[in-house]
Amino acid sequence: LVHIISAFYFSIYNCILSFAVFVISFLLKLWEHQNGLAFLHDMDYKAGSLICNKSGYYYVYSKLSLVYSSCLTKHQRNSLFTHHIYKRTPRYPEKILLLTNYITYCNSKDSEQWHGNSFLAGVVYLEEEEEVFIKITKQELLLYKDDSVSHFGTFMI
Repeated sequence: LVHIISAFYFSIYNCILSFAVFVISFLLKLWEHQNGLAFLHDMDYKAGSLICNKSGYYYVYSKLSLVYSSCLTKHQRNSLFTHHIYKRTPRYPEKILLLTNYITYCNSKDSEQWHGNSFLAGVVYLEEEEEVFIKITKQELLLYKDDSVSHFGTFMI
């Protein structure tokens, strides 16, 4: 993955947002879009969304590292985590689901700690002013370590 990110870094239409999370009002977690490996090219960033400035086909991806450390309680076994990528357009009143992943966590009887990953990627057509963003359930599962652990981005193809 590091080699892929390095190659994409030099792409003209590349945009990577790292997940060194910062906290704003009410502990809303957003992507870090200025520091670390993050940069924007032909995209804007606002409130967790990448905003398209140039119409075309884009490869959109999101990788999340997950961890949970209280799996031994009976009500936590086989719990469900969901990871979605959505598109928002000024031409339609509702957000549009593009990609989704469901992960069952705490699925071992003997282990108190659970580790996992969720990866979503696909090619979508974006027009100017359209946004892509992710939504998840269970934010407490996200492992916030550094830019290489969890990330979200897009680049024009």
